[in-house]
Amino acid sequence: MEEIQLLCDELALIDEGKVIESGTVTRIRQRHTEPSIYVEARGLHKDQLQSFGEVHIRHNGYIIETTSALSTLQTISSHLQKQGLGVQRLEITQSSLEDIFLKLTGSSLRDTA
Repeated sequence: MEEIQLLCDELALIDEGKVIESGTVTRIRQRHTEPSIYVEARGLHKDQLQSFGEVHIRHNGYIIETTSALSTLQTISSHLQKQGLGVQRLEITQSSLEDIFLKLTGSSLRDTA
């Protein structure tokens, strides 16, 4: 999916033989991107972030979906400092095509190789 974002202007997302979304990469991302924040911190648990928005585990941290990314980022930063948690990464993110595919299908990318 990362290569698609770099190489293609238009695409169709297909799941089980059906086109579930098509258009330019930019338009698809605009239609389906949720503002979100990625956070990694030592000793941080998912339940500590529930009050900030919908939380999903991602890699070594968490994605928090929010409608006001900048103010939520500031609030989370303050909260983590007060908790004494060692913040390793805290940033506003944009949904990848893989994120959008997962959201639309509810399934993971399938490796056919």
